[in-house]
Amino acid sequence: MRARVLQLALLATIALGGAIGACSTTADESPLGLDGDSGATPEGDSSATTETGEEDTSFNLDAPPVDPDAASLAIEPADQIIDLKVGDPLPKLSYVAKASGAPVAVAWGIDRGEIGALHVSTGVFTPTGTLGGKATITATYGAKKASTTVTVRLKMTENGGSSGGGGGSGGV
Repeated sequence: MRARVLQLALLATIALGGAIGACSTTADESPLGLDGDSGATPEGDSSATTETGEEDTSFNLDAPPVDPDAASLAIEPADQIIDLKVGDPLPKLSYVAKASGAPVAVAWGIDRGEIGALHVSTGVFTPTGTLGGKATITATYGAKKASTTVTVRLKMTENGGSSGGGGGSGGV
């Protein structure tokens, strides 16, 4: 049985190598179509960098998978307050869910969509800018759920009203 599994693994590797090699378009490229970059990182380093050169710490390839049933789930940042001046650009707030301290992909939800939109897979919250209030953000990972709140406070400036006596000033 073990020999059969190894044979299948070898055949899959050969087939994949042929498919990647078929993607090569010029003689200057490597036979794997990788332009000389194997994509590997120095030994023991599984971190990546973003296009801006910052380290991407969203996941660790060396970390063992997190069991959703055994993990404790938490959302960061917790209990945020957004002060928004009406008319200003809408800010974005990124939430991260961590199971046993490691970032994990979760399903995101919000109980008050009229206050803001929450992207279901990325956890990015954007207020609507038309209504303030408090909403509950929920992350679901397997059978686990965690929640936090976000409060949006709208600030408006009135440009003033008339200074003369109106209808409520004794009929003058």
